[in-house]
Amino acid sequence: MLNLVILSGRLTKQPELRIVKSGDNSISVANFTIAIPRYTKQGEATDFVDVVAWRSLAERVASTLDKGFLVSVVGRIKPRFVQTKKGPKIRQQEIVAREVRILSKPRRNGRQEELEEELQELPPLIEEELDEEDIPF
Repeated sequence: MLNLVILSGRLTKQPELRIVKSGDNSISVANFTIAIPRYTKQGEATDFVDVVAWRSLAERVASTLDKGFLVSVVGRIKPRFVQTKKGPKIRQQEIVAREVRILSKPRRNGRQEELEEELQELPPLIEEELDEEDIPF
């Protein structure tokens, strides 16, 4: 079986970086959401997908990306359960990123061509190998 997801969309806000403890170790984790447009018979709609990056990928994502960046994300789907205010837990899906690639920066002052040239020099942001045992929850 295969659990592989490849998505592209725009960041809805700057990634949030936090540090979690796992025994004596500290692990970086970054959360961000990408907006992905889709087309239906009724018109255009947008899906919002939560993405999580771990360790060095999390640090690079948080220091490099910002709201409006167009990115592609390669990763896997991971379900998680969230406690609601009314009591029952609900199941949500998030993408655990293995690779994040910048496709374009937000357009600002007509500098899009210059920005595209700068992006060609940037390597993809790729996660180092991560064991499930390293994740603190």
